[in-house]
Amino acid sequence: MQLLRYLPLLLLTTITLTARANEISFTEALQSALHHNPRISASQAKIDFANGSIIKSRGEGLPTLSVDVNATHSNNPLTVFGSKLSQGNASFADFGANLYTGPASVGVKPAALNSPGYYNNWNTGVVMTIPLFHGGASFAKTRRAELLMKAAQHGDQNARTQLTYDVLQYYNGVHVTKDLVRIAKQSLAMADEFIRLTRDLSKQSITIKSDVLMAENYRRSVEATLNAAVAEEKNQLDAFRDLIGQPDSALYPGKWAELVFSKKSVDQLQSQARLSNAQLQALKSTVDAERQSIKAARAQYWPQLDLQLRHDWNAYHPSLTGSSNTAMLVLNWNILTFGSQYGAAKEAYAQYNTADSALHDAANNIDLAIRETIRAMDTARVQYELSKQSTAQGQTIVKDMELRYGQGIIPLGQLLDSQSRLDTARAQQILAKYNLLLAKARLLSLINQLHPEQASV
Repeated sequence: MQLLRYLPLLLLTTITLTARANEISFTEALQSALHHNPRISASQAKIDFANGSIIKSRGEGLPTLSVDVNATHSNNPLTVFGSKLSQGNASFADFGANLYTGPASVGVKPAALNSPGYYNNWNTGVVMTIPLFHGGASFAKTRRAELLMKAAQHGDQNARTQLTYDVLQYYNGVHVTKDLVRIAKQSLAMADEFIRLTRDLSKQSITIKSDVLMAENYRRSVEATLNAAVAEEKNQLDAFRDLIGQPDSALYPGKWAELVFSKKSVDQLQSQARLSNAQLQALKSTVDAERQSIKAARAQYWPQLDLQLRHDWNAYHPSLTGSSNTAMLVLNWNILTFGSQYGAAKEAYAQYNTADSALHDAANNIDLAIRETIRAMDTARVQYELSKQSTAQGQTIVKDMELRYGQGIIPLGQLLDSQSRLDTARAQQILAKYNLLLAKARLLSLINQLHPEQASV
């Protein structure tokens, strides 16, 4: 029987421990998002692609080694004679020497030479091609790939910063909606109290029946607000769990996450953004990469010179006999291409101009975003202080109004209006605090300083 006395306490303790076990801190939530969110996987894939391009472009400027095998079965006189020479099997008989009997036989056409019959040749060759001069195209392509790698790395950092902002937004967003639900529940309790008080006053003929209807109507309005707040809390929680890659879990955000932010001037923030903003850095690397594309396109106007070293084996049957070596310089110069080289260069210039314009546009947008975010932060700070004062005053006003209404001094409408204003002030205080946090996060993301260590709980 004594155990039954402590049963409610045991149940409350169990519920509390379970809730704490399901809590996840902001740092843990962010780490989970970085491991599971597809945005990070996509940015990593871009880095892998850029790394592959570097390997490819570097390889194009290095010597290549290849093996080729071909077999011929021909009765072409030149091919047959060349095959015999390559194999080391040519003899005087192949020239029709047995038909030569002196100067009188100079005009004789030897059948062995002109109509040799079918002959086999198996050629196996090992070829090394060494690029000597390609007009700088290989270097330009390699440099372009390296710059695109930088752009991909900055893009990955930008994706991580944006994901950090989103996790913070939904992590604290759950707390905001939870507080709004709490306010709505308090308002619903007050609405029930107003109905009870109005009915009591109606029995005393202090109020009329329409006041009871008005109080009930007010309660329905508050209940609708509560239902909307509960639905929004569920939406925020679902979005949070999905963002961190654990949509089927029972995880719940832990303590409210706050940001450490040192106030700076607009000029300081804009200068820092130009130097460190991940999006701008990615675009700068892209512009530099497109400049290398112009150099690679210009290289097509120059001749290409390669050194080719070849070792061959030629045999009547498949075997590695009859070896020979060949060294050859290969010069290739496209003199007339009917505009293809010019078109390639023009494309490269256009891509460069496009990237450069995108860079300047992004820089202007970031400067504007910094100014707008600072204004938003100042506005949220003022709204927070004002709503905080309005909440404190509103609580006093409602208590006074409720007392006066109970005495039949004021109508119900004034009491309900005061309660609505109090509820609005409470909600505005919560939202202003949230908006102030998001403005700080936005500024930190613009200067590439939104990191987990910036958050405190």
